[in-house]
Amino acid sequence: MTTMDNKEKYSQLISMIELKNIELISLNCNQNPAFNHKGSKPIDAAIKYNTKEVIQSGIELIFPFCLSLATFSNENNSGEKDYDLIDSKDKLFDISLELYLNYYIEVTDNSTLDLSNFLEEINEFANKNVIINAWPYAREIVSNVTTRMGFPPLLLPPYKAMPKY
Repeated sequence: MTTMDNKEKYSQLISMIELKNIELISLNCNQNPAFNHKGSKPIDAAIKYNTKEVIQSGIELIFPFCLSLATFSNENNSGEKDYDLIDSKDKLFDISLELYLNYYIEVTDNSTLDLSNFLEEINEFANKNVIINAWPYAREIVSNVTTRMGFPPLLLPPYKAMPKY
């Protein structure tokens, strides 16, 4: 299949898909009461996020989006740190959330659609559009939860897709 065919199929998918709602499925936050912050240690944040495998039910596509965030003591001011490598004793707090983004495929009465023909395009859609649609909700939830935890609101930066080289 040529690239043009892929672009045409992706365009066809985009023209048929519509976001219906976004649901918060799970939310977990934890403060570390033993966190020892002496004021001079910089506090940093690490984020990881992904989309899980799409759940299909008829003409409904559900894309799970997960985000985990940890604030931690960055004594060495070592720049970005991998979320999974942060020791729990160094965490000030962490937040995990899962959103379901519910999309519907709009098909006409006389058309039949076999979504198995669109697997690559659905994965591309998840990597491009789902994250962009989920990110503002995740930003708002993180900001709100950090306030409820007694901290100033933590504002995640706007999402910008990284170019692929």
